This record gives sequence, structure tokens and C-alpha cells, in this order.
Amino acid sequence: MRKNKIEKIAVYCGAAAGTFPAYADAARELGRLLARENIEIIYGAGCVGLMGVLADSALECGGAVTGVVPRQFVSEVVHRRLTKIVYTNSMAERKQKMAELADAHIALAGGFGTLDEISEALALLQLGISNSPCGFLNTSGFYDSLGEFLARASEHGMLAPNHFSMALFDENPEKLLDRLRAYERPQEKLYWRNFK
Repeated sequence: MRKNKIEKIAVYCGAAAGTFPAYADAARELGRLLARENIEIIYGAGCVGLMGVLADSALECGGAVTGVVPRQFVSEVVHRRLTKIVYTNSMAERKQKMAELADAHIALAGGFGTLDEISEALALLQLGISNSPCGFLNTSGFYDSLGEFLARASEHGMLAPNHFSMALFDENPEKLLDRLRAYERPQEKLYWRNFK
């Protein structure tokens, strides 16, 4: 089976740590895993919340971490020990740059920003503008409701079944990485067949 070559992964996650320790544990585990696998992390450059936990854990294991941040947000919340920082002029440019740099995308627990970023990555994959697979690290069922929403959208004819399958969910970081590597994008001609 062909495997996607993944050297850089864009990781989207909260600038808050959340109320459950499992979210920080998952960010820490993912950071260590990607460092061990020599996969560079592309993320939002924060030093707080899950963003900080992710970056610190990867850096402590010798991993490469690139932060992408709009210039107006450069402040005390930007991580100062990153391998590299890329500055952008806007949030829209930040998302575009992260997408350009990444071979795949992972969403950890987060809020509006996280959902916006992974949704845009999925939309680009759906439209054929990107070939980068997208996954959700579903720690403690955090994304169960989103999975149910997408299933309902598919059942109600708002999302083609092969588009629904583009969103990969797993609670285990290693298994999610394996699924990203094994992902095969549907052939373009199959996208809207029998879809009304």
C-alpha cells in the first residue's frame, strides 16, 4: 500500500489548555511522536495553552517546530524557542502559509480558531486544491459531536459520502498518523456521482 510522504504537519489547537488534563496529555504525546518521527510541526507560534504544550514537548525531544504568526500578534504569547518563526500580514495569510508548508493537518482540542483552520484545510482538500490529508485527534471524545454533524450532513445530502470520509478521526496519535499516511484522496470523477 502506498504511503503519503509526510515531513511536515500543521497542527491546530487551543491557546487554552482546557479543563481536562487529557487534552494537554494528548498535545504532549503528539509533540513527542512527531519529534520521534522526524516530522516538523507547523503551528500558530503560541507559548500558552495546548499550543505551548505541543511545541515544548517536541522541542524537548529534539523536534523541529515552526511557528506562523501575524505580525500584529507578536507579543509575550509568542514562543521564543522555536526552530523558526514565519511572520504574516493577516490571519488569512497565516492559514495560507500553514497550508503551503504542511503535508498533512491535525486538529487537537480547540475553539473557533482551531475549527476555522481545519475546516479550511478540509474544504481545500474537498475542492482538489490540496492533497494534504486532515485528521482530528479525538481525545476523550472531544470531536464526537462534529463527527455526528458531518454524518448528518452526509445523510441529508449536504456532503457527498466520499467527502465525509475525508475527515479522519482517531483518539490515538500513532493510529491517526498511520491513517494520514495511508489516506488516498478519491478520484475527482467520483466526487459528485449520484450525489443530489
